[in-house]
Amino acid sequence: ADELTTVLYSELGDGVTRKRHELLYRDFLRSVGIDVHEALTRPMLPSTKAYIEGMEQLYSSGNHMMALGASFGLENMAITMWDNLIPGLSLLKHRRYRDMDLTYFTFHRQLEITHEDAMQNAVAVLDSPTGSGRTMSDNERADFRRGCKAVLDYLEAFWMGLGRLESVGGRR
Repeated sequence: ADELTTVLYSELGDGVTRKRHELLYRDFLRSVGIDVHEALTRPMLPSTKAYIEGMEQLYSSGNHMMALGASFGLENMAITMWDNLIPGLSLLKHRRYRDMDLTYFTFHRQLEITHEDAMQNAVAVLDSPTGSGRTMSDNERADFRRGCKAVLDYLEAFWMGLGRLESVGGRR
């Protein structure tokens, strides 16, 4: 619980309002000329909606091992995602959006190693015969893997949905 709380607390800015992730993202939107209210009220792409709903299902199902697997999968692929996304955004900043505020992305990227470590520690406590004396059952391991795979599948579908939008020249 401590490790998961640490990750959540960091997502909320570690008690520093200006570091709250949703506020940093709003700054990003404004910096590229997107009205925050419009962004919040505009219908989501089907792939984005499926991602959000999938995440809600994973985290609210009551299956704690599946939720832990989802968190583990998400936090352990995040660095790769940011490392692929930030250079493209930097190029867009240079070419089209000189005032683009990349703080949301770069700040988030800096935190990811601590999130990975926190998830490693959380899993180690639940599956460490030498640590807590507890090991996951076969069913718990299967649920953990199922949660991890599900979150990665949702992410893949989300990014593929954005790719389809890009390939047809759409802009939302």
